Amino acid sequence: MTSSDDTAVFVMNPKVVCRRENDQSFTVYNPSTDMITKISPLSKLVLDMLDGSNSVGDVHFAVSEMYGEFSAEGGRQVFLDFLQKLVDRGIIIEQREGGEKKQEEKKKEGKEEVVASQ
Repeated sequence: MTSSDDTAVFVMNPKVVCRRENDQSFTVYNPSTDMITKISPLSKLVLDMLDGSNSVGDVHFAVSEMYGEFSAEGGRQVFLDFLQKLVDRGIIIEQREGGEKKQEEKKKEGKEEVVASQ
């Protein structure tokens, strides 16, 4: 798994909790690792876009359109490094092919887990 693959699709780990601290930061807590990570509003925007429907390339393009500094190669690397940190900390996980199908099958069987939203 690599966050530098433009076609990779990530989602937030369902065990992770994110909460706004103030206008300048959010706290992300991963109970699996007992790790707290502080992120900026821009980082939260990226995290929100990693919802399983956008690829890494899609998210980078959208953020680059909003914040021009991310369109340069150096900005792309900063973006990819950030995604890799999220992966390393277990905050986001790669969505495998067929993941949506498995979710639909669980819903039909009534076995879908209820996960607390943020």
